[in-house]
Parts: sequence; C-alpha cells; structure tokens
Amino acid sequence: VAVSDDVGRLAPECEAAIYRVVQEALHNVAKHAKASLVNIQMERQEGIIHLIVDDNGQGMENTDRWNGRSFGLAGMRERVAMLGGTVEVESVPGQGTRIEVIVPMEHCGAEEGVHARPVLTAVSARGESA
Repeated sequence: VAVSDDVGRLAPECEAAIYRVVQEALHNVAKHAKASLVNIQMERQEGIIHLIVDDNGQGMENTDRWNGRSFGLAGMRERVAMLGGTVEVESVPGQGTRIEVIVPMEHCGAEEGVHARPVLTAVSARGESA
C-alpha cells in the first residue's frame, strides 16, 4: 500500500467510496485472481485523486464482458460515478488485473494541511507484509 503524503483527508463520502472500491477490489483478488501480490497506490495529482489496485493473478479473458455482468465492478463504477469519477479495468490472462480510479478533487473536498501517513508496503495475497 502506498498513499502519497499529499492526498490529505478527503470529504467523508469520498473517503468512504474509495475505501469501498479498495475493499471490493481486494475481495475480487481473494475470490478470483489467485494472486500472490496486490499493490495499492493512491495519490493526488493536478486536481484529481488517482487510485490504482493491481495484482499479479490469473487475469480475466474479456474485461468488457465482466464490466456489464459483475455486481462488484458495477458497484465500484456507481460509487465513483457519484463523485464524478471513472473506473477503468485492464486485465491480461496470466498477467493480472489493474483497476484505475480517477476522482476529481472538486467532489472530494480535501482539507488543506491535513495529510495521511504514507505506508509503503507490499502485501501478499495471504495478507502478509512483504
């Protein structure tokens, strides 16, 4: 997990939505991916919150097919859309899956001068720090 120092605190509804997206992404990794490593990165860049969750699991054949049929991915998209953001899913069979979330800061109401503590750790699929 890597959270940039400049993310700061966000509006409660934004923090909750991002938390739920990460929670669902990790649930999907645990249930489907057969991954040994998951990376989570979040940073603030030029007026956006940028979140990436990627794994080294088995990947998916056709992400377009899953985007319409997966309640988990649909829920992620719905939560992020309510904040004016987007969710992109990229996956390659045998090479893992990457979920990228972009949310405009104008919808997150970040407080200036309040910073999150960065944590720089890799986490195995079993939840162990690497």
